[in-house]
Amino acid sequence: MKTHKLLLGRFILFAFGTFLQYFFLFIGLVVVHEYTFLKAVLMVFLTVLAMLVITFVLALMFSLFSNVIMIFWTVVMEINLHHLN
Repeated sequence: MKTHKLLLGRFILFAFGTFLQYFFLFIGLVVVHEYTFLKAVLMVFLTVLAMLVITFVLALMFSLFSNVIMIFWTVVMEINLHHLN
């Protein structure tokens, strides 16, 4: 039971520290760029949206390159198969 309370306490401390980190990061964004609260929230939202779009495009590119490599590999295997027979 003591270990459970210790882990819960560490989790709460970690969560509070993480919240403070993002809070100070947000306040720094507002102060440095002289944004209003709503404009800062909008900028954070647009930044996260752009990161998601970039991640999606990279996933598509990885999938495309993987398919292209598989096509070349299949062509090479077919050539080898036909030359051996």
